[in-house]
Amino acid sequence: MAAAAGVRLLGAGAMGRRHARALDARADARLAGVVDTNAARAAALAAPSGALAARDASELFARSDAVIVATPPGSHPRVAGGALAAGKAVLVEKPVALTARLARELIELAERCDAIVRVGHSERFCPALSVASARLERAQEVRTQRYARSRAANSASNPVFDLMIHDIDFMLRHVREEVVEIRASWLEEPGVDRGVLAQVCFRDGRRVELRAGYVEHAVRRRIVARDDREEIEVDGLARTVVRRIARDSETMFEPRDEHETDVLRREHDDFLWAIAGRSPRRDGVEDAVRAVECAERITRLLS
Repeated sequence: MAAAAGVRLLGAGAMGRRHARALDARADARLAGVVDTNAARAAALAAPSGALAARDASELFARSDAVIVATPPGSHPRVAGGALAAGKAVLVEKPVALTARLARELIELAERCDAIVRVGHSERFCPALSVASARLERAQEVRTQRYARSRAANSASNPVFDLMIHDIDFMLRHVREEVVEIRASWLEEPGVDRGVLAQVCFRDGRRVELRAGYVEHAVRRRIVARDDREEIEVDGLARTVVRRIARDSETMFEPRDEHETDVLRREHDDFLWAIAGRSPRRDGVEDAVRAVECAERITRLLS
């Protein structure tokens, strides 16, 4: 793009602050405005960039080229839908919605409006996962763990949609087989609050076990995948990959030392490239919808 794109940020919570920091580091985009129901919080986030702060999204539509929706998940369809209907390119944080029906309706709206839309599964851009992806696609058995500290804004959230959704998205992007069975239960593990254990079986025999929950200590993001030849372990926090061959030797792959801001920068690259016409207008959204469908099935099994 010849000029820096003006990006409007909806939501000044924790995720909104991360997006704002990543945008501040760019030369090809600028934070045009921040919208939040909490006026003081919006003003505090907007001030360092000289952006405008507002409580009503419509006040800033004319001042932006694109919108990042980082509001509470339940509001994503309404808020992102309004931006799409106004002709804006939209990056909506995960999950795209809390039901498969609403997720599908939002994507159908984007298609009718011929709008650019991305869903913020930022870990698609994690270098450690990129290094391991080819080997993970061959794995017959995969185990994931995602333990995070409970955040006040998400204290009432379902851990399936707040945490496990990342691993569900990753799983479905790498296993292009029909899901034939899902089992789910609340996880009883010391130190884990509201933990969930899910087992997903695919038609070709592959199995994925997913664990997610809230902890006070021992935060973890880990994926372990194995077949009859090797085992791959990805540490999503340390950004490292360990490959164990024949169970008796190991090789460490070390991606560059990058942090969450760098992963968001890659996600923003993808979004801005779409706006500039250098990548598809809608990419990965079907996977995001499938992830919501799977998360909804898991959640029903817990009730």
